[in-house]
Amino acid sequence: MTTAADSRSENNPGASASAGAAKSMPPNDLLGGPRNAPQSWLSLAIVLWLDSIYTLLYSAITGIILIYKRLDRGYDNEATFFLELALALVLYPSIQYARLHLGSVANLLESPSTTSAANLCGVLTSLMAGYFIRHQHHVLGVDVVVGSIALALAATELLLGIISGFIFSVVHYDEYGKRGPVAIVLSAALMLGTMIAIVAFDSD
Repeated sequence: MTTAADSRSENNPGASASAGAAKSMPPNDLLGGPRNAPQSWLSLAIVLWLDSIYTLLYSAITGIILIYKRLDRGYDNEATFFLELALALVLYPSIQYARLHLGSVANLLESPSTTSAANLCGVLTSLMAGYFIRHQHHVLGVDVVVGSIALALAATELLLGIISGFIFSVVHYDEYGKRGPVAIVLSAALMLGTMIAIVAFDSD
């Protein structure tokens, strides 16, 4: 008994051959990506989601620390307080979310320009995090709790950056090869070194 699908295949043998090739092709190859790409995409989406939540927490906690410092010890210049508050609550999250957005667009489009812009945003947010660590340690002195919170936030940012970078290199392994993970480790070490330099620098 001949079905409608069989008759369509007989009338169009080219379509039948292409359908058979598609069935024999691994699912990941259908997506045009390297092996384990779907799992990597999911992992990257989870990390970006966690990074978004972290950004909100970092901004809120840093703002609370600045307000606590103002109420407890005061500011010599009120304009400095409002400038730093805007930096923590507005500028930092804006740049961070721009980094996350550009990073996801770069993953989808594989565009060097958006990837470079995402990396630049990452450098800016790392510098801001380092500035806040330096500032909080300088202003709050030996406040171990606040200092530990600041360092933990910076370490979390660095860790999320490394994890998302490694997942990105897995997604684009065919394009970057082993250079991807190496470049990510070097850039993470550079960001960490920048933070340490900012914290250790004595401006007194």
